[in-house]
Amino acid sequence: MLSTEYSANVKHAAPVEPTALKAEWSPRGIVGKTDCALAVLTNLYSLEVYVKHVDENELVEYCLVCNVFKEIYNVEKSKWSIADKFSAELKLAEMKKRLPFTWSHLYKLDNTEVCVIFVGHMNGDISIWRMNLVPTNSKEQISLASLGRYSTHLKRIVTLYWHPTMEFGGGLCYADTDGKMSILQITDLDQEAANISSDVAFWTVADKVPVDRITVMTLGGCTYIVLVKQSFLIINGITKRGVVFDQKVENVGNFYITGVYHYKNIILVLTMTGIFKQYVVSTSKSDKILLEEKVIPLKVDLSKLRTHGFFFSKNMVLFGMVVNPYQLRGIARVKSSINMFLFHNVLLNPLYILWQNDTGSLRDHWDCFEALRLICIKDKRFPWLGLPPDLNYDHLSLLQLKTLRWVAKLSETVFNLVPYIRNYDIKPYIILHYLVEIRLKLKRINTLLNLRNTGKHLSLFQMRSIDLQNFFLKEMVVKNILLKANVGRNFVNEMRDVISIANELRYPPMSQCVWCGENILFIRFYTIFCV
Repeated sequence: MLSTEYSANVKHAAPVEPTALKAEWSPRGIVGKTDCALAVLTNLYSLEVYVKHVDENELVEYCLVCNVFKEIYNVEKSKWSIADKFSAELKLAEMKKRLPFTWSHLYKLDNTEVCVIFVGHMNGDISIWRMNLVPTNSKEQISLASLGRYSTHLKRIVTLYWHPTMEFGGGLCYADTDGKMSILQITDLDQEAANISSDVAFWTVADKVPVDRITVMTLGGCTYIVLVKQSFLIINGITKRGVVFDQKVENVGNFYITGVYHYKNIILVLTMTGIFKQYVVSTSKSDKILLEEKVIPLKVDLSKLRTHGFFFSKNMVLFGMVVNPYQLRGIARVKSSINMFLFHNVLLNPLYILWQNDTGSLRDHWDCFEALRLICIKDKRFPWLGLPPDLNYDHLSLLQLKTLRWVAKLSETVFNLVPYIRNYDIKPYIILHYLVEIRLKLKRINTLLNLRNTGKHLSLFQMRSIDLQNFFLKEMVVKNILLKANVGRNFVNEMRDVISIANELRYPPMSQCVWCGENILFIRFYTIFCV
């Protein structure tokens, strides 16, 4: 059954504590348009979706907002005419069977972000469930919309992988306990029922070796489907027309593959014994898949350890590997510690990646800051080494100022670790913080003034926003922040132009404090506190 809530009540049995068997993040943006949801499959075989919640005391917890298997139960229970006749042993055996799941990509439906959860079933079926956008910091339960269920020709599904090929569709790779693998083409994810075409088989040999992992590479207009079966890599090459032009089977060795990752035309593989290999994928003139193998040495002794997988950070500057000691006794009975080794990719400079960032945001670059922090602690040096010492802060973009602000914060963190300080080629954190705030205020006021110039009527909130931020800019002038920051004419002229225009406007009365009745401007800037 799906959960102990629907199984027999055994009076003299010890309660089963739920533990996680698998966890997978959703695409970013399904929670508050910026965050992810976490899907967790437990040992009770309940697939649950959690989202982050921060309370008024800034305590962070992950709250259950949806149980996918309850959704499946509510849809399918009408078909179970003999469910009550199942024995408790049969229900327990069904509950212990691991079920796979995977997320789709994020797409928009009626200008709202949605995504899909694909669930594999024991009888070879695959069901599709659509999840709508979850508001930020919400604990409310959500419901999923069923987009259909497809009966495949395989047995119990054990592995799923989604590869998007269009806005509302893509290919779903799946494999069963016999080791077979096929692909479903799924479209119309924006409709009430998805369009599921017939499956195409790619590995038809029932070798009884389950597929551990599936991933898809796109290279030179061709698609490569990579399967991991114990110590073997199986690569299927597909042309733009969907024709398989070659299949390559590579024995990596070292007992078992515990992790696989790909980027560009490179496949990285980690084995159970800790051997880390790189395979460069290419094709010959006769359309044959070629693999060039290279062993990457790891500066750690793994002779008494076994690996459980590895991961790369977003920009591949950090590499993590999960290991634990070999044991002759069952790890289910004797608890042991799990270790994680963290490596820095010496081929990449995190500061250079940050400075060349052209995305307009730091959202995807926090791993570079963390790598920079760890490197500076290890080498006992400042993080700004490598930046031009004569930076013109007057011509830096807002994103560059934000980057320097965090670099300055890191510099203050490692300041006491640096044995010898010859010079300090970056402004203090508080000065850079003020410069970022000034840039943000100028950007906000200019946006509202441009709206006003187009004839749009500004709301009460928008007018108060201009008044409050104009007050902040004038406070920066009074405190001589620009003089202390030693900025140039661009900063001064832009502030002067904005303040001169904002001073000519007539503003509504500012909001008052609900306790003392004072103007909130005076409470904010002159520290008149309510008693």
